[in-house]
Amino acid sequence: AWRLTRPRVPALLGLALLTALVLIAPLPPLIMLLGTMVTSLESLVGGMVLLLVLYLPYVVFLHVKLALAAPALVLERRGVVDAMRRSWRLVAGDFWRVFGILFLAYLITQLVGFVLSLPFTFAAVLITILGEAGTAAMLLAAIAIVAGTTVASMITYPFQAGVYGLLYTDRRMRAEAFDLVLQTAAVGNQNLGWVPATVDDLWHPAHAAGTPPAAPPPPPSAPPAPPPAPPGPSSGTRCWSPWATAGAGCWRWSRTWAAPTTTWRRPPSASRSTWPTRCAASPW
Repeated sequence: AWRLTRPRVPALLGLALLTALVLIAPLPPLIMLLGTMVTSLESLVGGMVLLLVLYLPYVVFLHVKLALAAPALVLERRGVVDAMRRSWRLVAGDFWRVFGILFLAYLITQLVGFVLSLPFTFAAVLITILGEAGTAAMLLAAIAIVAGTTVASMITYPFQAGVYGLLYTDRRMRAEAFDLVLQTAAVGNQNLGWVPATVDDLWHPAHAAGTPPAAPPPPPSAPPAPPPAPPGPSSGTRCWSPWATAGAGCWRWSRTWAAPTTTWRRPPSASRSTWPTRCAASPW
């Protein structure tokens, strides 16, 4: 996993930065609008509720649509913007199912993280009380809270990454019949007796079962059609021999598909008896 992810770390950082910019882009105009509406405490509370109502659906929608960008960026070796487009296309047509899976995974990670960090939080509170809120006690309490957050993240982050990876694979199986690609590759690896390094290339969309095969190369051009034989003379004589000689009253020309020629000569090994020249009145 690290071998595939390490070259893509800069791209992952770029994806995280671009996603954050897209998510916070509506905040400045909304805050400015809220500032013009606030005239009292009641209007401030109403404005905050309005801001939450307008902004939260935007964040949820984009988070779901871009949820598969990171797996596409790493596994398919795409660029940042191309990976975001790929995630958008994969989620299309199954938005609510993807939303439900991600929401359930979020609830599980929050619950597990809370349970894991709870003992460290109790320890921090106890240290603060026993230390009478001194500097050393506050420092130890902060260290305990950070340790609890770290332990919880060590458990929940791999779980979240696994959910996103499996959801990406599931969407490709449903949209592109990717399970057939994996099944075919598994049979081929079993026949080989080992797993080749090119197995990572199977994640590229070109290997999807629904992808039409590449067009075959055009067939070689056929040789040009032979020119038509010249018409025979209306009267006179001509030679019917494959090796025409310059006889009196004989036309020197070729009956083959090649162009008419006047340079035919009898080979030296051929005698007149072997290759006779039949000159007669032309029947054509």
